[in-house]
Amino acid sequence: MKREEIDLILDKYKEGTCTPEEIAFIESWYMAYRDGDLQESMSLAESTEDLDLVWADIQEKLFMEQSVRPNRQLLSWSRIAVAASVFVCVSIGLYFYLAVKKELSSSNVQEIVADDIAPVGNGALLTLADGTVINLNENQEGIIIGSDSIVYTDGTGVLAHSDAISSAQQKEQILTLSTPRGGQYQITLPDGTKVWLNAATTIKYPSRFTQQERRVELDGEAYFEVAKKEKQMFVVSSHEQEIKVLGTHFNVSAYREDQLVKTTLLEGSVRVRNNYTNQSIKLSPGQQTILQKVNENFEVCKIDPLTALEWKNGFFSFNQADIRTVMRHFERWYDVDVIYKDVNLKTTFSGKIHRSGKIEKVYALLDFYRIDYKIVGRSIIIKGRK
Repeated sequence: MKREEIDLILDKYKEGTCTPEEIAFIESWYMAYRDGDLQESMSLAESTEDLDLVWADIQEKLFMEQSVRPNRQLLSWSRIAVAASVFVCVSIGLYFYLAVKKELSSSNVQEIVADDIAPVGNGALLTLADGTVINLNENQEGIIIGSDSIVYTDGTGVLAHSDAISSAQQKEQILTLSTPRGGQYQITLPDGTKVWLNAATTIKYPSRFTQQERRVELDGEAYFEVAKKEKQMFVVSSHEQEIKVLGTHFNVSAYREDQLVKTTLLEGSVRVRNNYTNQSIKLSPGQQTILQKVNENFEVCKIDPLTALEWKNGFFSFNQADIRTVMRHFERWYDVDVIYKDVNLKTTFSGKIHRSGKIEKVYALLDFYRIDYKIVGRSIIIKGRK
């Protein structure tokens, strides 16, 4: 394969158009190479030579595969993409490793490179009406709010004394479910509505829906599959907006620290009201409202609605997103703090990264976009552009 072809694949990888299989292949090669093959004592020349051997090995494997299939005259484009992407990612990993190693060796300050930071995964806190806080089981995916009980999705009780839950459920009380940084959880509400909570998200809801409308409050990001009830409107309120539906599927991103509030409709219809101006917009599937907090502007655009669900499906996905927006996602998922030394830094990111695994893939991404940074404990200090 020519180096020009590698450049084409590099563009494909940066744009986030690789298939899930290619992404998984890329990450497994990159992580295996960085964890197993790089030796601390390697010089730059030795590391470069070692990288060339890896590339030769990839070429040899592809040649052997082609040989055992004589009817195929040419390798498929997807196989070429995988091979080239592997080469690109190994290159990124090598460059990142050497750059960090050089910086650490020349620094007079002892730094902690937190390569082992990983997200929590499933995890949440349930707060009852009397103030009791329950640390929910991380081995469970979510909870179900019944008419007289609160159980995990596998049917086991949330509290040891189910009678206490039963008595508390006789009256409508406000309950709160909160996910920490790096955590996510699911909840099935009393009406059967299913909600998936992203990291650092809080939802408040009644233990029973006895009013004319089913109202919940959201701070953060969540995906809703609302159970249809013709005579009882479902309402999702946040600080900046209010959404009214009967039964539908939609995603809401309404973090208080973000400058944009986004509502994306996948199925059915919803009406979104701007709390600043009282302007309301009715959405059709494939549409998204964007509320800008700075100028209170409210607009609607057409998008692929599945992009709003990348987080639920295990990915970070960015399309010309500014660095502060991107890093806020990483802050919430890996429970780190990002500090900017260059307040005027402007750069955008496009691409797709799997959310599983440790934080080192974030470091590789920063290096890929030539961002100068330093890691101290659980802080990422962004210095500027290289």
